[in-house]
Amino acid sequence: VGMLALIDEESRFPKATDYTLVDKLNANFSTSPLYIRSKSSFSSSSISSASSSTHQSIPSFSIIHFAGQVQYDARGFLEKNRDYLAPEIIQILRSSNVQLISTLFQLSLTKTGALQENESQRYNPMNTESNLDLTNTLMPLNASHNRVQATVSTYFRYSLTDLFSKMIHGSPKFVRCFKPNNDRIPGCFDTQTVLEQLKYSGILAAAKIRRFGYSHRIPFANFIQRYSILVYPITIDLPLTRETCENILHKLKMQNWTTGKSKVFLKYYHAEQLTRLYSDMVNAVVIIQSYVRMHLGRLYLKRRQHKHSNDNILKILYFYL
Repeated sequence: VGMLALIDEESRFPKATDYTLVDKLNANFSTSPLYIRSKSSFSSSSISSASSSTHQSIPSFSIIHFAGQVQYDARGFLEKNRDYLAPEIIQILRSSNVQLISTLFQLSLTKTGALQENESQRYNPMNTESNLDLTNTLMPLNASHNRVQATVSTYFRYSLTDLFSKMIHGSPKFVRCFKPNNDRIPGCFDTQTVLEQLKYSGILAAAKIRRFGYSHRIPFANFIQRYSILVYPITIDLPLTRETCENILHKLKMQNWTTGKSKVFLKYYHAEQLTRLYSDMVNAVVIIQSYVRMHLGRLYLKRRQHKHSNDNILKILYFYL
């Protein structure tokens, strides 16, 4: 059972308190290396027997997150998690003469806590009718059962599930923005502040993992198109297959690489070596092209000079004849 599920379970008990919640968390997660009990010694039985003014202990616990240890003050956890709205208030808001308010509370909530849009009940600001008969359009009171019973933890869990589903079926690209300093001063770059943000966001750990793993993943077609010139003549039409990529890497005497169904997986030093070999090949091609262009230029100049001398000879002969 997860922590959010335990908070939801405790929220359903009318006599539950923040202390009983922490007791239940301590009982279920005390063996976890990521969970730390509070240093304050208390129990739900001792707290219930003592008055609220006599005890000084605070219901709290700590969790070791990726960025570090965070202590949570559990006071008000259950009340905030319930997020209770009385049915009578919902009915009053549904009966409001303000169309926007009545429309908002006509709609049910989705599993993530968002309003479920209904085209027939969408708010129209151009509608200025003041005497609205809502008796026939009001939804039954039990339609807001999910609004009353669903907790903040429930919405949060469904939101995470929805987010993971979208990430799995899509190709997300993350743009991470970092504050250059904590004082909002332009042109000021605080190295320590940025380094902490890089560490806590997991960028440094991800870069380290990619560095020790296969950080470069190139499709077969792109790999052959770019690096086949290193081992094969450019006039050869090579098949875009895994075997061709493996032959290129074998002839270049590279090790510790692998291939998948459609990509070549290389380490960071493989990419550096291939880039260096490709640059040397390109430089050699440029040098050869420069010599060929120089030779063609000299031939063109000699032809022009020869043609110019012949033209002069003809002019002289024409003058004397």
